[in-house]
Amino acid sequence: KGTEYLLNSDLFAQAKLDIKPALKTLEPYKVQALVLEDLKYNGKSKMSEIQNRLNEIQTNDLRKAVYKLVELSDLVTFGANRNRTYEISKKK
Repeated sequence: KGTEYLLNSDLFAQAKLDIKPALKTLEPYKVQALVLEDLKYNGKSKMSEIQNRLNEIQTNDLRKAVYKLVELSDLVTFGANRNRTYEISKKK
């Protein structure tokens, strides 16, 4: 049940690859898990607030993940487009 993604920078250095570890190449389901974890600890938030906290994830990927979670009823929305906030739904 634990969701934690760690990138071992020493392993990348030993492999002598010319890449830096980053969160830019995460699969969509992992981005969704990060969004859910973020909202779990920070509560109701705007998209911009989520983006500020998860700033290493590309904006388009983050938006897709949030919209997919809303579609799956994992998140609920409050407010109009400009002032919309997201919160984890309380499923029965």
